[in-house]
Amino acid sequence: MMYPVMHGMQRKTFILILSGFLLLLIQQPEIVCERGYGPGSLFAQQWSPFQSKPARGAFLVSAEKLIDPNFSETVVILLEYSTEGAMGLVINRPTKLSLSEVFPDIRGLRKRRDKLYAGGPVGMEQLVLLVRSSEKPEDSFQVFGDVYVCSRLEELERIVKGGDPDEDFRTYAGYAGWAPGQLDSEVNRGDWYIMKADAESIFSPKPEKLWEKFIEKTRAQWTKGKPSYTFPLSWKS
Repeated sequence: MMYPVMHGMQRKTFILILSGFLLLLIQQPEIVCERGYGPGSLFAQQWSPFQSKPARGAFLVSAEKLIDPNFSETVVILLEYSTEGAMGLVINRPTKLSLSEVFPDIRGLRKRRDKLYAGGPVGMEQLVLLVRSSEKPEDSFQVFGDVYVCSRLEELERIVKGGDPDEDFRTYAGYAGWAPGQLDSEVNRGDWYIMKADAESIFSPKPEKLWEKFIEKTRAQWTKGKPSYTFPLSWKS
């Protein structure tokens, strides 16, 4: 592979472009993200170990620049993604309400400390369950691995009554929804990082720490020993 030598004005122009980009990255990184070097960009997809496209069973981790109060500092598990739209649950926003308060008729909940989670701004009156089980619960569908989603109150009662140590669950009020193409636009704009989901994070005893944990992973990726920046220059041959 040969590298043509740059002389005079060509070298000065290249140095100016490079210096300007690095200065912009240091002083105003949010602008660089918006112009195609942030999450969702080809740059991020090239070097990131995380998923490059949304899919059922993936995590959406909100970028630091996302200020929408519905999704700021959130981690979302995607339950469905297709050309018809997307649906997910915010997994790191437990409310102050205990499940024993919400469902006083389920006696087994009185001995537990489970909280109700705010799953998203859509359909807040709807109950959604994420269940970790070695067997598929009735009227549920698989999100990934041994994690399933369902909306039957009877399933909650069964788990609480059964007391199987190998089963776990989270209960959500509401969900997050995107119209066709909406999530893709937000990802391309740099609003979301897309990461591989894991059950340990969904059922973490410290859900309020999840967003910070995943954001730290994105920061660490940018400081690894791989080349820090790529440029669409044509002078290399």
